Formats: sequence, structure tokens, C-alpha cells
Amino acid sequence: MAKPDKSSGVFDNLDKEMEKSTDERFLKLENDGDRKSVYFAGEPHVRYVFWDGQQYQDWTESCGQKKNMRASMNVIVCEVEDKKLTIVGVKVLEQGKRFFQNVSKRDKKYGIQDWIFEIERSGDKGDTDTSYDIDAEYELSDKERKQLEAVELIDLEAFYSELGNDGDKKKREKPEREKSAKEDNTLISDEQRKTLVEMFKTFDDPESEGKKFCKAFGITKVKELPKSKFKKALEYFDEHLPSGKKMAGDDDETVF
Repeated sequence: MAKPDKSSGVFDNLDKEMEKSTDERFLKLENDGDRKSVYFAGEPHVRYVFWDGQQYQDWTESCGQKKNMRASMNVIVCEVEDKKLTIVGVKVLEQGKRFFQNVSKRDKKYGIQDWIFEIERSGDKGDTDTSYDIDAEYELSDKERKQLEAVELIDLEAFYSELGNDGDKKKREKPEREKSAKEDNTLISDEQRKTLVEMFKTFDDPESEGKKFCKAFGITKVKELPKSKFKKALEYFDEHLPSGKKMAGDDDETVF
């Protein structure tokens, strides 16, 4: 008897996000022995790229990196059971030169438009020496081939353009985040400093209170306060400002 599902549901969205390790439109064979039955559809899409340590980037003459060829192709994932073909869906299969050289050999031998091929990975996740067996698994009837040819494919040029734009967006956002962080670490403006000074002058002993303030914020002078802490400084005065006091003159004290 199955146990009842006691889930609160609060992790449902998180579970879905954690499953999305990469773009789900890619066909992934990640572990040793992983296999899929596919129909190679459309034409290969070729890109020249380099690896930046995290992902492939488009190669240019001026990038100073080694040029690598990456090819991709629409594959229609299928299931074959008891000589019955079931179409599962369309994926993008991206691989290197050696993989597609082997696909080309199968095309010359069998004709890829007439067969479902099984692809099986040899090599654990993270292995640098990974190979793929590509075996003709199921010969298509004319009716089945026409069904596969009628499936709408992914526009590979638009697909990679979209991925590239996402990458460019991340690159643009990163300097903005760095800029914001840098601005947060800059010192308060002269106007902000004067605002704090005026608040200190409401104390009976501004110099002593100024030293307490500087110690609390890890600085030696009020003007050394980072902009990112100005709001907290105002909150500090909300807690410590003596009641019934008015602002004094404009004379600055030592710590100011």
C-alpha cells in the first residue's frame, strides 16, 4: 500500500528549479550507460566556439582562444517497443566533430532518414574521455518516416541566438552589480556628513558621542562612513538622539 503524500507543497517550485540543471531543450546523456533512441532530423548547425571555463562562447579572430567546432542537430526522441514507434519529442543534440563524423558514417551506411538510432554513452559524468555508440535500432516504414518528417523542429540559428543573448545579458548585468557594490563602498557625501554632524551637535558632549559612533561603525572619523551604512547611521541616531534637543551651530568636532 502506497504511503500517503504528506507534502506541504512549499518546496514544489524549488524542486522544479533544482531539476533544471541546463536548458531542457538539450538532449543530455550525462552518465555512463545513458541511452536514447532518436531520429536525426533537419540539417546540422555548425558553430565555432571556445571554452571560457564555464560555458562555450562564440569564437572570433580577436578572442585569442583556440577555435573548436561544435555541431548540433534536431533529434526526435522516440521509444521503440514491440516494433511499435512512439514519438516523445524534439531535442537539440550538441556534440563535437568526432561524434558527427560517426553520424555521417551511419548516414552513408544506412541512410539516417530511414532509421531510428540508439545513442549510448560510455564514460562517467565529468570524464574527459567520453565516447558514444550510435547503432541503427529500428528501420522505419514509409508511414512512420512521414510522421517524423512532419514534426516541427527547433530553429537552431534562433535557438543559439537566444542563448547568446541570455549570455550577453548576464555579462551586462555583472558589471552593473559590481558597479553598485563599488558605489555602496564609497564614502558618504559632504552633505550626508553635515547631516550627521548636525545630529551630533544636539548632544551635550558631541566629541564623546562622535567617538562612540565611530567605534560602533568601525571608523575613525564620521567622513569615513560608507554610503551603504548611512541609513543605519540615521537609525543609530533615532535610538540615541537626546529628546528635546535642537540643532546647534556649524562648528565641526575632531572626529567629524
